[in-house]
Amino acid sequence: MKKYLIRFDDINERMDWDKFLFLKKHLEKFNIKSILGVVPNCKDEFLTISKRKKNYYEYLRKCKKYGDSIAQHGFEHKYDSNSRGIYGNSKNSEFAGHSYDKQLKKLQNGKNILLRESIWEPIFMAPAHTFDQNTIKALNKLNFSTVIDGFSLVPFKLYNLTFVPQIYSKPLPEFIPGISQLCIHINTISDKELYYLKDFIEKNHSKFIKLAQIE
Repeated sequence: MKKYLIRFDDINERMDWDKFLFLKKHLEKFNIKSILGVVPNCKDEFLTISKRKKNYYEYLRKCKKYGDSIAQHGFEHKYDSNSRGIYGNSKNSEFAGHSYDKQLKKLQNGKNILLRESIWEPIFMAPAHTFDQNTIKALNKLNFSTVIDGFSLVPFKLYNLTFVPQIYSKPLPEFIPGISQLCIHINTISDKELYYLKDFIEKNHSKFIKLAQIE
């Protein structure tokens, strides 16, 4: 049977909380656990579109307690490299193309923030899906275990890491085997797409799994 994961990219205290909470509450109605890609120190002005959420980290701690997975979504989400890296489709990256030392520092700084707030987990989600061998080396150094990316129908192990494939943002058809990871960019999703997802979740809620079930 087809299995689905759902991930939210670009989580930060000034994202579109109205749309996020609308969809999140619908997921929780069916006890579905999400992967939350948290930007530790968001400096990307395109992701900061609403008022700051009060008790932001307290809310994320509640999400973690509920069973959602917290993924470290880069550090500042600022694209300062034009490298595609290993899996990237665009020449925008916060990591790929930079030295090992620079990437290690970014990842360590981001990890420290999430550790301070008691929400860090050893899961990495690269902004723009772009990272390279230096990123992988730094992830291993910092004891990450999972990368939410890769081209495959099933999770695979490589470089001492588990890769959870991200092929397409929307649900893959039933006839394609394996795991389909839905990639939600809540700041840019249209109302039409939002209600499509709501209906899809309602019809297919029994097919959703949480990240821990495949590790």
